[in-house]
Amino acid sequence: MSTETKTSLTNNCQAIATMDNGKATVVFQDTTTGRPLWTANVSYGTKPAKLDKDTGTATLTLVAGLTVTYSAVTNGQYYVILDGQIIDTGVTTTFSGESLGNYVPSDSKVAVTS
Repeated sequence: MSTETKTSLTNNCQAIATMDNGKATVVFQDTTTGRPLWTANVSYGTKPAKLDKDTGTATLTLVAGLTVTYSAVTNGQYYVILDGQIIDTGVTTTFSGESLGNYVPSDSKVAVTS
């Protein structure tokens, strides 16, 4: 069973993480237009997904080097982590270890706390 988490990153940008057993897809979206700007796919045993060049719109830029990492914990549980920068209407926001979601398998014995 997959889990979807929406995270507001800036005034005009959100990340939508769809997580399943051992893999995650993260879509970075311009919230004013609904336009997807970048899709990152990460999974167990793969390298982090890294944006290779600036991308965006006239007012919103995902800066090259923006990185999404799959961070395994235990018993199938994992986090999806964001590092890098987004420029929104001239304001730069820096992310360092920002959680975009947490996946816990339905059959896991792991306790989830907020």
